[in-house]
Amino acid sequence: MKLKDVKYVKITDRSNYDPARGDDGGMYSFTTEYFRDFPQDDYFTARYSTSAQLGYCSVEGLFKSCQNCAYYEYGEGCIKEEHTTTEAELQELISDMEGEEGIEIVIKC
Repeated sequence: MKLKDVKYVKITDRSNYDPARGDDGGMYSFTTEYFRDFPQDDYFTARYSTSAQLGYCSVEGLFKSCQNCAYYEYGEGCIKEEHTTTEAELQELISDMEGEEGIEIVIKC
């Protein structure tokens, strides 16, 4: 599938997820959402999340508390520039992950 007219892609990895341990037991799911505001742009902006009930950076996709981050400014939140992925990079990622057990991919135009 070509991503030319796609505005949103969500990839959820539940390959190591266990519902009984998915919030604080180490068996988490991870989700990356890719947004494109303008169809003519070649890049998507990435936002990260997890099932873990721990500090997790939605900009970098890492376990860490915002308040302890060098990019956190009181009252402003995270000031780090969001990660971007080109259309070609995202297409390759989708192709690599399609059909893998525990991977869910949602694509919206």
